[in-house]
Amino acid sequence: MAAELCRVNLWLESMEPGKPLSFLDHHIKIGNSLLGATPALLAKGIPDEAFDAIEGDDKKLCTRFKKANKKEREDAKNKQSTLFSTPLKLGNLTTVYAALSALPDDSLEQVAAKADRYESLVASNDYKFGRLLADAWCAAFVWKKTPEFDFPITEDVFRAIEQNPHSVAPWMLAEIRRLATQYKFFHWHLEFPNVFGAAAAEPQPGAIAPASMPPAVGDGADGRGAGGDAAAGANAAPNEQMGWTGGFDCILGNPVWERVKLQEQEFFATRAPDIANAANAAARKKLIAALPTTNPPLWTEWCDALRESQGASQFMRESGRYPLCGVGDINTFAVFSELNRAVLAPTGRAAFIVPAGIATDDTTKAFFDDLVKKSSLAAVYHFENEDKLFAD
Repeated sequence: MAAELCRVNLWLESMEPGKPLSFLDHHIKIGNSLLGATPALLAKGIPDEAFDAIEGDDKKLCTRFKKANKKEREDAKNKQSTLFSTPLKLGNLTTVYAALSALPDDSLEQVAAKADRYESLVASNDYKFGRLLADAWCAAFVWKKTPEFDFPITEDVFRAIEQNPHSVAPWMLAEIRRLATQYKFFHWHLEFPNVFGAAAAEPQPGAIAPASMPPAVGDGADGRGAGGDAAAGANAAPNEQMGWTGGFDCILGNPVWERVKLQEQEFFATRAPDIANAANAAARKKLIAALPTTNPPLWTEWCDALRESQGASQFMRESGRYPLCGVGDINTFAVFSELNRAVLAPTGRAAFIVPAGIATDDTTKAFFDDLVKKSSLAAVYHFENEDKLFAD
């Protein structure tokens, strides 16, 4: 609904008499923008931390898989293969996306042609295989690790997918897609390849120069949608941590402020008020522990939600995506702040509303210290609302 409202608002603002509504599908995307891979992370392979146990996992199996993954990565390194020594390329996606944005849409026929071109793009091997590899990398963190499901995505499996995407077993492909849908993985370099170019890629023939394109604009208001239109220039300074060049010129947002850890009272507030309103935490946990007998469907729902929240939390802590804010009891406002900086162009500006804790909390001190050391901070405005400065 947010995406549809975004489209309608843009159409209303930009409507011209006698012209059709513009094609916007390649600008407005839906997904969990906090959970996704980057070219740099893909180049490093599957980290051992992907095999830390979460709700429902067999800890002994996790230990075994972690050791196997470590050995596979070390063996690959000892072979001194150059195949994986550079960040992954984006194929010709950058060029194709830039060309798509440049197409006119002044008539219904042109809008239809643009839509067809976009459908062909997302159905192309460059996009599909890039998406599969990135989804597989993310899926490794939340993959079931049980005796009934004991073939995880370790380094060897991941590299096999990279070498030959067609080799993936149908059951594994289905599970990767299921997890990608459940967690809504969002890979910025694939969703906006004309904004984020491959850091190690050479300038591609026919690529549209940055000066000929409008600025890139992102809106991460709630983490579910983003939009942009710009060419990732070959001369842009590379973001080594992310493994790409370019970025958005403007990031505006009012991101969600909530703990990633599943909150018992919030979860059961509408599902089982007697559990939510228990006298204390100990009493609440006792009622939850009895659910397999008293309410099996609710127990299953609770375990699924617990696994999903732990999976997201583990990804933010251990994937390397958020080295500064992925610590402690993670609150989404902190990792959104780090994300905003990561997807910003070197000369871009980000402005977003987060709690004052971004500058004062112990868990965000590394992020704020880095902002100051690199002279990245323009201003901080702190509004004290105890006296209801804003009446509503």
